[in-house]
Amino acid sequence: PAMGGSLETDSGIGSVYVPGSSSVTVTNPGSYKGKVLVMRPDTLQESCWDPRNMLWLAEGGFGCSPHARGQAVYATCLGDGEKTRWNRSDFAGVLDEQYLPDWAREKLEELRTPQQEQDTGPAMGGMTME
Repeated sequence: PAMGGSLETDSGIGSVYVPGSSSVTVTNPGSYKGKVLVMRPDTLQESCWDPRNMLWLAEGGFGCSPHARGQAVYATCLGDGEKTRWNRSDFAGVLDEQYLPDWAREKLEELRTPQQEQDTGPAMGGMTME
């Protein structure tokens, strides 16, 4: 499915081209935390210009706030699950989730579902707490 629709950025209203899709409209956002971000195409090598490399879930960092001094945004790639640190300026802005491709929506649901801690067996040198 083509990716198009509403995208929020720091730079006001405009649009960004995501290769393999239509243009995406941009507006001014608040916090990035918990939102799907679109990577600026000029941040990546041309061989990586694909929505699977350009859609990221912002998870934290001072760069999630538009008014913070820090620029770090810790995010997870919706394409391959890679977790890394970017600068706020590396993103074009926030994609309205109604325009997410199906594969990205599935990954986003997976990332937002709390994971149950696996029982790894006895703790504390073989003793169990009861």
